[in-house]
Amino acid sequence: MESILLIAVKYRNYEYALAEMISLIETLDAHVDMTVTMHKDLVSNASYLGKGKIEEVRLILEKFQIETMVINDNISPAQKRALEESLKVKVLDRTEIILAIFSSRAISMEAKIQVEMAQLRYLMPRLTRMWTHLSRQKGGIGMKGVGETQLETDRRVLRQRVTKLREDLDDVRKSRDVQRKQRIRSGLPVVALVGYTNAGKSSLFNAFNGKSVLAKDQLFATLDTITKKVVTPNQCQFYIVDTVGFISELPHFLIEAFKATLEEVLLADVLIHVIDRSNPSYIAQIEAVNEVLHELKIDEKPIILAYNKLDKVTEPFDLPPNAVALSVTVGTNLDRLVEKIEKALA
Repeated sequence: MESILLIAVKYRNYEYALAEMISLIETLDAHVDMTVTMHKDLVSNASYLGKGKIEEVRLILEKFQIETMVINDNISPAQKRALEESLKVKVLDRTEIILAIFSSRAISMEAKIQVEMAQLRYLMPRLTRMWTHLSRQKGGIGMKGVGETQLETDRRVLRQRVTKLREDLDDVRKSRDVQRKQRIRSGLPVVALVGYTNAGKSSLFNAFNGKSVLAKDQLFATLDTITKKVVTPNQCQFYIVDTVGFISELPHFLIEAFKATLEEVLLADVLIHVIDRSNPSYIAQIEAVNEVLHELKIDEKPIILAYNKLDKVTEPFDLPPNAVALSVTVGTNLDRLVEKIEKALA
């Protein structure tokens, strides 16, 4: 198991963000051996860590023989390069951890394409001139030859790969469009499940009769959008859609890369926002999901709040009018959620 030194900046919701990053790292079968904190106003534009903090970190890395450092923030290519040159260890930031998890979770062709596109978009500005054995020579028109550096070659290859992936993604979208048009012709409404990762969306999806999806107590258990038809005891019919879970400070380009997957959410008639009410940081998770919904410009859709994992909540709490408290695991109040859906669709 890979040992990790985690660097965390103290700011609003610091403890929650720290616990979340540790969970993300553990999802990759790595272990956080040490955590170093610092104040936000001490962040260096050049190397993220100031000179004093770099020396402190260097001693810890050497003492505990840790070869990987993770920063619970998104750092610039220059900051990453400066840290790796100073500390001689692998440096990863928050986005790279999320991308690594997405890569390990991708199963369908669409998810794999989306993840690879996101990785390439992240990698492109981070290519550095590591190939110093190639000299940069000026060539005539149409003659780069030896003068073309490895950096330029890598960038060209990446651009070509992104173009190919976009073409492949278009083919997947055409197939999805065919399926969507068939559902539209049926005249049935669409209900989409959204929520923070690991809030219980897939378990709720499985609670309705029909096909099931992977439901595990782990972050980003599934990246694929799955749809099935539901018929309630009152003969109300609709399609229910399970989607990728959200997370706080989800990078904008990652949302862009998954817009094909999230198209089902964009076209949904009603959203069910699944919330892990047993999580002490559930309010922060609600805010994180709302930010993504706002970025997707769908926060004006009818939304039902489903406060899940009621069996793990010990104290009573108030519910807003558009909410229901339930436990998918135990089966508590699932009938009330169905009533809310029927009312919203009516």
